[in-house]
Amino acid sequence: MKDSYALEDLYAAVAHMTSVRLFCTVVALLDLEWGQYDAVTAVLNAEARQEVYMKQPQGFDDGSGRVCLLRRALYGLPTSPLWWFDTARAYLKELGFAPLASELCLFRRDDGVHILLYVDDMIIAAPTKQMVKDTAESIALRFKIKEIGDVTEFLGLEIKRDRPQRRIWISQEKFIDRIIQKFFPDQQLNKAQSPWPSKIEIPAN
Repeated sequence: MKDSYALEDLYAAVAHMTSVRLFCTVVALLDLEWGQYDAVTAVLNAEARQEVYMKQPQGFDDGSGRVCLLRRALYGLPTSPLWWFDTARAYLKELGFAPLASELCLFRRDDGVHILLYVDDMIIAAPTKQMVKDTAESIALRFKIKEIGDVTEFLGLEIKRDRPQRRIWISQEKFIDRIIQKFFPDQQLNKAQSPWPSKIEIPAN
């Protein structure tokens, strides 16, 4: 395999944070059911689309000096994330899903099922719990997936939902606390009110 890669082949398809927030907004406003899933060893599902050789793994070297020809993508291979995304997208298309023109990681089907894909993390949202379950089972026919359950944390975001009010709150409080603990472990820091205290008066000029 060449040492240099085409730039367009070296990326992992991920949803923009704006799209994640928009997805949550749609779920809240339409009062959709949703569930979170993880694609187990995702990139191993993708076939290698280039000729790639590797040394025999430690413990499996037969001493012949031969090398291995990869048949599947491997973690650490620069092009593996793209190969996995293309594989997942092709199968979702077989299931009737189409990506949005403005967000390739957000898929929709005519029956109202939505899928948000972020590398190997996914959220399935649908009008009923049965539709969420059926969609997950269809995906599991092709890829091994693990059910995480209700969506309470995703990509480091804490997600809280008030279904009666059709609202969803997103925060990163735990992440911020971890950062503070990492860099200021022995200090008691006062948290700033963000974005602003509710009663603050801002001068007109």
